[in-house]
Amino acid sequence: MTIEPTIKTVTATVVIVLRWVLVLPLAAVAVLLIDGLVVTLLTRAGVADQTTPWLLGKITGHLAMGVAAVVTGAWLAPVHKGLTAWVLLALIVVISVVSLFTSGLRLPLIGPLAAAFVVGAVLPALGYRPGQPR
Repeated sequence: MTIEPTIKTVTATVVIVLRWVLVLPLAAVAVLLIDGLVVTLLTRAGVADQTTPWLLGKITGHLAMGVAAVVTGAWLAPVHKGLTAWVLLALIVVISVVSLFTSGLRLPLIGPLAAAFVVGAVLPALGYRPGQPR
């Protein structure tokens, strides 16, 4: 007795594999797009023109980046959405810590931005439980 794959099962498998392959790249694209969008909107509104408001705009952008990365990755993952959200959070924490240690003299600027990135990622990750499918 042989089990022959049908076009439907092969197509479903290919879609699942593609979704897993695209989780990190599309989460990264979402991060870049949302940061640019937030900073552009704040600049056009006149909020992010001077030094202190500019930093506030960058911090807001990094908060949105963390949210976008976790939400996009968890949404795109075909299964284990909670675990995917927490793995993305862990990657964001690692990236932020590495950026802190490699930033050199820019630590006063990188510190708040890295912290905002992590806080932005924690917020949606708390809504997922690693064993809970969504």
